[in-house]
Amino acid sequence: HDRQKSKAKFAKSLQVKSNQIDRWLNGSYLISFEAATLLCQVYGINRAYLLDGLGSPFGGVPKNLRSDVREVDNMPTAKVAFAGLAAFAGNTIGEDSAAEDTREVFMIPGISGEMVAFSVSGNSMDTTLRMGDMIFCTQVFDKSDLIDGEVYVISFKNEKAINVKRIERIFDRRGNWTHLRLISDNKDYEPFDVELSDIGQAFRVTRRLTGL
Repeated sequence: HDRQKSKAKFAKSLQVKSNQIDRWLNGSYLISFEAATLLCQVYGINRAYLLDGLGSPFGGVPKNLRSDVREVDNMPTAKVAFAGLAAFAGNTIGEDSAAEDTREVFMIPGISGEMVAFSVSGNSMDTTLRMGDMIFCTQVFDKSDLIDGEVYVISFKNEKAINVKRIERIFDRRGNWTHLRLISDNKDYEPFDVELSDIGQAFRVTRRLTGL
């Protein structure tokens, strides 16, 4: 009954509506990266624990150890290959890509694994992604590992362009997976289907770097 600890207050601190909290709790919708970041900042949750399962939920590194070089030595580091391509957030296939795939490699402390980075072009994924965002992705090597409702960078065979979309698998009457539906978060754009045989590579979007 404490209004300062109400669901409405909690939702407001994460800049979402109250019904969004219910959707997170019942598993019908995943918390966004931005809301998860605010959750850590406002309530003192260990960001490494929430996002990467490292350490304990609260407290993080004790104050008297924050300058200890050993903490830096043990920090996970991601190896990121910058693709040099624009992930087109539009509604067509075949748009010119920003550049050739140069795959410049750089390192990011605080996260682990190998990733590929793309810049976002277009506005069809507003408000999840914005023009100019850099997105960090993990490559999916087996198409059977694609997950409905998640955001992916998709390349197409015989095409230089790539699209960043939310996906949904489409099956025929016999239960055979035949197409991939590419869905925009910006409702001004209609979803469109692509034959599974035309899909090249797929990269699952896990993080983004955005400007203010």
